[in-house]
Amino acid sequence: MTLENIYYIGQTIAVIAIIGSLLAVMIQMRQTNRLLRNQATRDQIDNIKSPSEWMLRIPGLADISVRANTSGIETLTEAERIQFFSYLTIAERSWESAYVQFKDGLITKELWQSHLEQARTVWNTIPAVREHWAVRRGFFTAEYQAFHDAEIARDSGATLYGHRPAGPSSEPAEQAP
Repeated sequence: MTLENIYYIGQTIAVIAIIGSLLAVMIQMRQTNRLLRNQATRDQIDNIKSPSEWMLRIPGLADISVRANTSGIETLTEAERIQFFSYLTIAERSWESAYVQFKDGLITKELWQSHLEQARTVWNTIPAVREHWAVRRGFFTAEYQAFHDAEIARDSGATLYGHRPAGPSSEPAEQAP
């Protein structure tokens, strides 16, 4: 065997090793991408469920919410209004986060659609939520503001818990069948 043959064999082995390394890196990247998507999905589900859990865990928040939604936010004390608006801002941040993650391809269309249905129902049926949005919309990105405003404009008449709550700008509530 000549030196030239040994050289070619060495070159071939090197190329095979490089190709093998590249394949291993590609497999690791795919696994990492899958893990990141799974983590983003879990995080998003946790973010969306947190405001509901707070309603159960924070004493008085449910009562504040009911009063705000039936009698208007002006009936709340200053401290209650701060608590209620903080709660709604955090909930809205969760939806904004879901929107951004969906646009970036980190959560599935199915998960996004389920969160969006929840958001649409809340945005379009609870008067205090609309009041909150009118006051705090500037706290969110311009792209999300445009998206949210378009969703409110296309109000489908969806109902929350089988009825549309009465409020300053809505018809009297219908009773659920």
